[in-house]
Amino acid sequence: MSEGKEILRMATVTERNGSTYTYKIKFDGDTAASQKFYKTMDNLSITVGKRVLCARVSGTWIILGRI
Repeated sequence: MSEGKEILRMATVTERNGSTYTYKIKFDGDTAASQKFYKTMDNLSITVGKRVLCARVSGTWIILGRI
């Protein structure tokens, strides 16, 4: 479902990539977590399991912040 035309989506952080502030996430409604690491705005530090709001920008997703 992450290939739809939504602009904003809710997700859950499933993995953090070291100290690079990039994360794998599982979008609401999807059955599996993403295989890609997504960036955050302003290098947010987010704990695995936390809920986030994501925005589609230039064909990819950016994590806007924790919910």
